[in-house]
Amino acid sequence: MEKLVSVACYDKNINIANEGRGALNGLLYLIGISLCFTGIGAFVGVPLIIIVFIYQVKGNERIIGAWKGSCPKCGGDIFWYAGNEETKQGNFQCPICNISIDFYDSKFIHEEKFN
Repeated sequence: MEKLVSVACYDKNINIANEGRGALNGLLYLIGISLCFTGIGAFVGVPLIIIVFIYQVKGNERIIGAWKGSCPKCGGDIFWYAGNEETKQGNFQCPICNISIDFYDSKFIHEEKFN
C-alpha cells in the first residue's frame, strides 16, 4: 500500500458564483414593473426593482473558506469546502481523476491499494 500526500492550506476568501438565480430575478423584475402600472407601484414596485438590481450586481458571488491544494495523484487543483479552518479531517473525491482523498491535519492523502 502506497500513500500519496500533498499539503493543503486554508484560504478564507474563495469566491463562488451563485448560479440559477436568473429566473427568480427576472420574475421579480416583472412583478416590480407590473406593480408600477398600479396605484401602489411607486411605493412597492420601484423599490423592488432597485433591490433586485442591487442584489444582482452585488450578491451574485459569495465568499467562503476552503482548503486548497493539489491532488496527490494527478496534481490537479482541488478545493475542499470545509466548515472552517479548524476542520481537521474529512473525505471527498478528486473532481479530475475521481479518486478518494482523505483530508487529515492539513494534508490531502490518497492510499493506493495494490493486489
